[in-house]
Amino acid sequence: MTTSTKTNAAASDGGIAPQSETAPAVPPLASNKVTFGFKNVTCFEMTKDEDGAYEWDEKDPVRVPGTVNLSLSPTGSSSPFYAEDGEYFNAPANTGWEGDMEMANFPDEFYVRFLGWKKDANGALVEDSEALPKPFAMAFEVQGDAAARRTVFFKCTATRPADEAKTKEETISPQTKKTTLKASPALVNGVKGAKATLPADTPNKEAYENFYKSVYKPTYDAAAA
Repeated sequence: MTTSTKTNAAASDGGIAPQSETAPAVPPLASNKVTFGFKNVTCFEMTKDEDGAYEWDEKDPVRVPGTVNLSLSPTGSSSPFYAEDGEYFNAPANTGWEGDMEMANFPDEFYVRFLGWKKDANGALVEDSEALPKPFAMAFEVQGDAAARRTVFFKCTATRPADEAKTKEETISPQTKKTTLKASPALVNGVKGAKATLPADTPNKEAYENFYKSVYKPTYDAAAA
């Protein structure tokens, strides 16, 4: 714990004795014992600038309501090198995350902006079989027993959601839609990584409040680097 001490100057004769004043320490960020919930999925289209570097379109993010489930697993391989009758060196590769995202539905804008589908003059949504998925950043929020956390994956691609329909029965069970997401590492402010997570009790309240307005870019303490 770091404290700062402020000392009053003492008079040479019969002066006030030096007194120490200790500033209160900044409390640590809350640590969740459990997390739960999944909401506020917001996607930012990625484009390339004149130099071929990716940047995010933050003027018109796509809100995807109806979150149900997100299940992503780390991806990457490990290639151990053996010497001296044992594992001598190992450098696991981090290629990001991959898994499924289940939603109540995906808006037409998601298909158009990120899957390359078309909207015709009559408003029909048309699948373009030659279109390639477009990368995007995806932000969302999970709850915790101590503090909510907002996460952004910097560079995602999505597959076509499965399309299912079912007859009505005595009770109505909504049919959800599921897409497979691939979240790859991206270079953001000098660090290559796939995601960043910001807790609700961060001292930077502005960054937390603006999490769905623009893609969060991590900042680093130069003294601690």
